[in-house]
Amino acid sequence: ELSNEILCTVKLARRAFVGETSYGLDNMIRRFGIEIDPKDRHRGAGDAHAASLLMLKCFERIRSAGVTTLDQLLRFMHASPRKTARMFDPVKPVRI
Repeated sequence: ELSNEILCTVKLARRAFVGETSYGLDNMIRRFGIEIDPKDRHRGAGDAHAASLLMLKCFERIRSAGVTTLDQLLRFMHASPRKTARMFDPVKPVRI
């Protein structure tokens, strides 16, 4: 049986962009101006494309906090949003 790590766009967005009212794909698409043809929304390929663009936005933000490896990314994703929010604090950033 294979056991692979999973990257979740909702968990990553919750930690990278603390304070949003919703982390669902529809809200994140609007927040970042991700363009997707409405007829492709709620379809496998369209949602996968939008989620991949959202994940890239998350990666950009997370990388700015010094997360550069898969191990760090997985720890970031599983850390509390309160802790990850402090990583973006320019005065007293924390490391995970």
